[in-house]
Amino acid sequence: MSQFDLAQLWKTIARSAAEDRDYLNDLDDIGNGNAGDNYQSNMQLVASTLEHELQGGQGDVGRALLSAAERLRADGRGATAPVYASGLADAGQRLLGRSGLSAADLLPLLEGLLNGAQGSSAIPQGGGGLLDALVPGVLGYLGAKQRGASDMEALMDALTNARRGTYSTRRESPPVDSFGQRDTTGQIDPGAAGIGSLFEGLLRGWLQQQTQPQQAQPQQTFPPQPELPQTPTRPRQPGGFGGTDL
Repeated sequence: MSQFDLAQLWKTIARSAAEDRDYLNDLDDIGNGNAGDNYQSNMQLVASTLEHELQGGQGDVGRALLSAAERLRADGRGATAPVYASGLADAGQRLLGRSGLSAADLLPLLEGLLNGAQGSSAIPQGGGGLLDALVPGVLGYLGAKQRGASDMEALMDALTNARRGTYSTRRESPPVDSFGQRDTTGQIDPGAAGIGSLFEGLLRGWLQQQTQPQQAQPQQTFPPQPELPQTPTRPRQPGGFGGTDL
C-alpha cells in the first residue's frame, strides 16, 4: 500500500486505548486510578482532531498533527498529555506540507513522537516511565527497517520491543501509598503500558488498511451481439442445475 490514512490509523489507536482503559486504571496505584481514562480521552482527542483536519483524506498532515498537539496541551488529561503533545508537535514539523502519507513516513512520525517526548518527559529513560517503552519501540522499528524488514514486520518488532521495555519498569519494591497497605512490587508503569497500547493500535490500524477490500472495478460493457437462431431445449428436470435450484 503506497498511502495510508492517518486519521483512520489514530482511530484504531483510540479503540485500543478504550480496550486497555481498565487495565491501565488498575496499574495507576500511585495516582488516583484514572490513567486509563486519561489515556483513552487523549487518544480520542487526537483521533477526532485529525479526522476534522483531514476530512476526506485532504489537508496538510503536518498542520493536522500540530493542531492535535495544541488540543492536547489545552484539553488533554493527566501527566502524559503534554508529553504526547510535544511528540505530535515534533512529528508535525517533520511532515509539514504533506497532503498524504506513505509507508516511508512512518519513521519520521515515530521519530517525532520520540524526540518530542524525550524533551518533555519528567522521567528520563531508565527511570521506570513512558520513555522506557517508547525508546525501544521506535529503535526496534528503525532497526528492522535497516535490516530490510517489511513495514508490518518492523511494526511487530516495535511492538515487541515496546512491551519488553514496559516490563522493564516493574517495581522492585512497593511504594508507600496513602493507606500504606497495597504491595505493588512487580507492577509496571501505566505510562509505559500506554505506549505498548499505542504500538498495538498502530500495528492493528496498519494491518486493517493493508487488508481493506479494493474498490470494485467498473463493469465493462460490450457491444450487442447478433441474435443467434433458437434451438430446441429439453424440459428442465426438478433439482437440476440452473435458476434458483442451485
